[in-house]
Amino acid sequence: MANKFVCTLLLLIAATGAQADGIVGGTASSISAHPYLVSLQLDDGTIVCGGALINSKTVYTAASCVTDYDVSAIVVGVNNGAQTVKIESYIFDDNAIGILKLAEAVTVSTYLGLANSLPSSGVLISWDANNSVAEVSETITSATKCVTQGYKYEDGDLSNSEFCGLAANEACDELAGSPLVADNNLVGVVSWGYGCANKDSPAVYSKVASVL
Repeated sequence: MANKFVCTLLLLIAATGAQADGIVGGTASSISAHPYLVSLQLDDGTIVCGGALINSKTVYTAASCVTDYDVSAIVVGVNNGAQTVKIESYIFDDNAIGILKLAEAVTVSTYLGLANSLPSSGVLISWDANNSVAEVSETITSATKCVTQGYKYEDGDLSNSEFCGLAANEACDELAGSPLVADNNLVGVVSWGYGCANKDSPAVYSKVASVL
């Protein structure tokens, strides 16, 4: 579990500079392709976390995104930051999922459903260093397999409410809270990892099905 704490801390440090580096190794996409994608940002526009709209007033993100920041100083960016909305309230649970209630409703063309099981693959949606939307296809591995298939994780590092996402090509600097999506359903949100979702250390996600 000590490894998990260190990796979570490193992920947060990477996301809280003057500007997060942004995902490396992804494919260019657009907010119109993923209108449910939202950012959690500071007053100066610095993006610190990602999230996903499941309806007009509800955002799913990582629990760390609300426990490690002053939520009163965070706004939610919609349409890649073209609109910002304050957070009215929030909750989080032991499964490392944070749920935000927005102070006002927002309208986008697509909201995500919630996956009730774990598919074999999904697409991570985040941003690159230029704040442009990018995506990465990932193979999904259960927590049990993730600690027994030669990766850097050990028994006890992952809980049953987590899973791993392994990119075909190395994917670095994904923001906590960024959504992993399959069939227009939210499967999980980025939680922690060793920095790059490569062949040795896939990214660790909080599993949405665990909190349904």
